[in-house]
Amino acid sequence: MKQGYASAFYFALAWGSLSVGAIIASLRTFQIVPSNGFTLYALQIGSGFEMILFSFALAYRIQSERMLKEQAQTEALIAKQSVIEVMKDSEERLEKAVDDRTQKLQHLLVREQELHDQYVRFVAMIAHEFRNPLNIIEGQSSMIDLESESGIDIKEKRLGAIMSSTARLATLFEQWLQSDRLNQPGSSLNIDTIDLGGMLEDLVKTGRAFHPEYQLLYTPAHRAIQIEGDIHLLQIAILNLIDNACKYSPAESSIKLSVMPHLDEVAIGVSDEGCGIEAAELERIFDAYFRAANETQIKGTGLGLAFVKRITELHGGRIEVHSRPNAGTTFTIWLAIKAKQ
Repeated sequence: MKQGYASAFYFALAWGSLSVGAIIASLRTFQIVPSNGFTLYALQIGSGFEMILFSFALAYRIQSERMLKEQAQTEALIAKQSVIEVMKDSEERLEKAVDDRTQKLQHLLVREQELHDQYVRFVAMIAHEFRNPLNIIEGQSSMIDLESESGIDIKEKRLGAIMSSTARLATLFEQWLQSDRLNQPGSSLNIDTIDLGGMLEDLVKTGRAFHPEYQLLYTPAHRAIQIEGDIHLLQIAILNLIDNACKYSPAESSIKLSVMPHLDEVAIGVSDEGCGIEAAELERIFDAYFRAANETQIKGTGLGLAFVKRITELHGGRIEVHSRPNAGTTFTIWLAIKAKQ
């Protein structure tokens, strides 16, 4: 927020709304505040306000993209006007000037079309990513009301689904927020010493909560490993790989997370049993907005792997991929092990 990211302001307000609802619900549970219609559904109300604030943040992002598009259109018009002025200034240089400016115009128009197409795809994909968790929250909230009227009390199950969907939305929003930050010049990391095993165990729990229909298996290293890095960004990168593995694999299949130290580096691998990637497309999968040919039926933004690579490189590491069509894929992040003092 201090650096001027408007999205961060909405994000903080959204989490504040959810936190207030959670605090009131906790106070009611311990009978510090009386139970009434407001305190009974404080958490749901807080979640509702959170979603509204997330919508404001999304609207801000869409407006920013629209401004970029309008800027490109303005540049194209200025370039076109320059061509007309050159034609008036000198008939002698007419052919060369027209040829040069026409090429520039074509480049700008192509770029404008590319930006427009990316903008449309990006907005549609974001809408899809948000729609599923929002539908779950709306459906579970309605079921709570209906069950309460019928005397059925399974709120814990309903609230668990709501909280899981809320956490999913928060993760998606945080990914896009951090993506904005990392694309700014002079991106900096919050470096700290990280217990790699502990961090991965927490991520496995989170992954299992997000994807209960998959078998998420974890093979820890035979010894404790410490690395230095920004734990928040590394968590987002590895969760991206886990999400991708689940997205492109059949339900009930195994997703394997492994850690293997080698000399002064450690390899963090995420393997799946999914559709795999064609050899000709492996070189481009880390490009922003690139979608492989076998991904056309699977929704996504095409930004996840580019984001993972950016985070890995900012930590001085590298990422590798091994895949065969219909035989699964393995992504491996290599990071330096912290030297012993």
